Amino acid sequence: MNPAPPALPVRLLFVKSTRTVLFLEANKKFVDALLSLLLLPMGSVVNLVRGATGMHDNELGAIANLHGSVIDKLELEEKLLVAREVLTNPAAPLGFPGTMLAIQPSGEMPSFLPKVYKCSSSQCRNFGTVINQQCSCGGYCSRFTEPVTDIYKVAVVADPAAPPHSGYVKDNVEYMITDGLEVFPTSTVKSIMLLVKNKVENMGDLGSIEIMVTRDWMVKILRRSLVSKTVLNDVFKADLPAGTSSPA
Repeated sequence: MNPAPPALPVRLLFVKSTRTVLFLEANKKFVDALLSLLLLPMGSVVNLVRGATGMHDNELGAIANLHGSVIDKLELEEKLLVAREVLTNPAAPLGFPGTMLAIQPSGEMPSFLPKVYKCSSSQCRNFGTVINQQCSCGGYCSRFTEPVTDIYKVAVVADPAAPPHSGYVKDNVEYMITDGLEVFPTSTVKSIMLLVKNKVENMGDLGSIEIMVTRDWMVKILRRSLVSKTVLNDVFKADLPAGTSSPA
């Protein structure tokens, strides 16, 4: 069994009387993990929010039907041209830091590599993934080959001199994330603007709490981000201290 991804520390600022989350403060590691959600293929998104959170299909919309068709209908009727895994659990793109969500990171070979067929025309260098598929040059992709592995490896090591992946935002900077998942460098001015926006008048009514965001929390954030603009409250409000008491 693979070890659980490391939890990431964040600080929530909230209104004690209403237990309303105002914003979250975090370092580079959490912000990188949050921004990496934008790289996820849709098949992986549906898998994550369905499997880890029990999200109902009516909350996901028609994309759940599309996902379900691959699993329950097309595969049973043997109408798929590729393996089901390619559509329902696709590998993350090159450069994806997959540790937090335990998704296959870039640099590893995907578990499924499709068969590839060269165009029959000696003057053409096109490939297809379906035998006898008509090529744009007018020929047919009928000559079986296995170049995908090499192509994938070339893509991964295209620039061996490049520095290792270092995320998306600068290190040694504290960041703030709003309820609607807007990301800013932490600043007094921005904090005051958010307090005014949320009509916070009594500074004594503010509380903060440090929590460790696990993979499950991150999946919940992903889930709510698809359907809500009050993500932090949707995810964390129920776990805030009740009443007027709050950790320092």
